Amino acid sequence: MASSQPLSQDIFRPTWLRMLFAAIVALIAFLMPQEAPLVFYPLNNPSRGILQLQITCGANVTGTTKFYLDSGKGFNESETISWPISPSSQPYTYTYPLPDSPLLGLRLDPFERGPGELTITNLRIIEREGKEVRRFTADDFQQLNQITDIPPVPGGWKLVTGGEDPHASLDFPAPIVPAGMNVRNLQRCLLSWSYLALMLWILILAVYFALVREAPPKQIGTTATFLAGIALLFAFVGNRQLIKDSIHCAEFRPPANHNLWLEFDVAVEHPSMAQLFWDTGSGFNEKESVSRDYNLKSGFHVLRFPLPGIPFRGLRFDPLIAQGNLDVRQIRIVDATRETLRVVPLSSLRGTNQIAEIKIKGDDLIIRTAPGGDDPNTEFDPVEVNAIAGLIEAQTGHR
Repeated sequence: MASSQPLSQDIFRPTWLRMLFAAIVALIAFLMPQEAPLVFYPLNNPSRGILQLQITCGANVTGTTKFYLDSGKGFNESETISWPISPSSQPYTYTYPLPDSPLLGLRLDPFERGPGELTITNLRIIEREGKEVRRFTADDFQQLNQITDIPPVPGGWKLVTGGEDPHASLDFPAPIVPAGMNVRNLQRCLLSWSYLALMLWILILAVYFALVREAPPKQIGTTATFLAGIALLFAFVGNRQLIKDSIHCAEFRPPANHNLWLEFDVAVEHPSMAQLFWDTGSGFNEKESVSRDYNLKSGFHVLRFPLPGIPFRGLRFDPLIAQGNLDVRQIRIVDATRETLRVVPLSSLRGTNQIAEIKIKGDDLIIRTAPGGDDPNTEFDPVEVNAIAGLIEAQTGHR
């Protein structure tokens, strides 16, 4: 006997076979590749771990400046940050959100093509509340391609380009992993999945009610529930790359390294050497110290001193081995990933021997050694020493 049920009602009738067919189609679609980065889905989340890329720069030509981000897939066109740039007499600050994923590398393309100069006075990764995570300097630029020179300029440096594809990679000793990344990515998946499912459900219901003029309330409820399941299933497919990327990020395990470093952004007038001493109970001595040479060709550059793996009582910095001036822009404690754990106040450094003058001028600390001195030195304030020792204790477990 032929069914009296209209065809328009029958095509929406839930059956196990239709549910299985929908599940198989959704699984096949989910496994299909999709080229899309981890989306910047808006969250009402006060988490401090959300990271931003901040650059202060100016150019002498018109073009497009671009950053390539490596989240584990290498540098690719789907994971980029770009903006148009025009000639200007002063640098401007640009701040961009970063994906909630491990950052394994950065590449800067100053311009699309041709010669030009990009002046950079600030390049760093920060949390959205402003806390610095990683600061880059001129000596962090590696693997230069069609970049002819990186000369120092007041307050920063300049990338001089030539050719059709100038770019440079930035030094990444270890990945930068945003704190709280997995929780936020789970929220993004749930929000995006539920939103897309709701939209699909509304569309399918609209088609259902347009075709089905009359149906008992019980049948409408059953069919609406069945269609909600279909909408959830295919919303899952629609968010497949977001879900896959979130799982990829959650499975990422950065290498363990507990070493801490003390970094100085400095500029010096003539060749010299700096030395850092730490007192672990035997006073300042040569065995508990490390020396570094200045780089005259780089203007402001970074001096990196490895810190001991045990807390100390005192910290001494010998800025020069002869008479001269030293300009210090920032002092910070970083870990093996170069993540900034603490910005050390410039005021915490005080002269102790053969220092003619030590003063803060604008954003810089100026150190001028005494004439004829052969052993000028400074020491860090005890409060700051205790704070640095606390970071070492927290990283290594040593007391």
